[in-house]
Amino acid sequence: MANGYAKEIKNRIGAAPGGTIFIVSDFLDVADSKTIRRNLN
Repeated sequence: MANGYAKEIKNRIGAAPGGTIFIVSDFLDVADSKTIRRNLN
């Protein structure tokens, strides 16, 4: 089961138009950069 951070990141990516490029700073309102990197990997 995905944690809250992973779920929020996944939802945001899923809602974006195809071909959107994301960087860590796009998710800094969700969690700290280390947590975001871990979830994106």
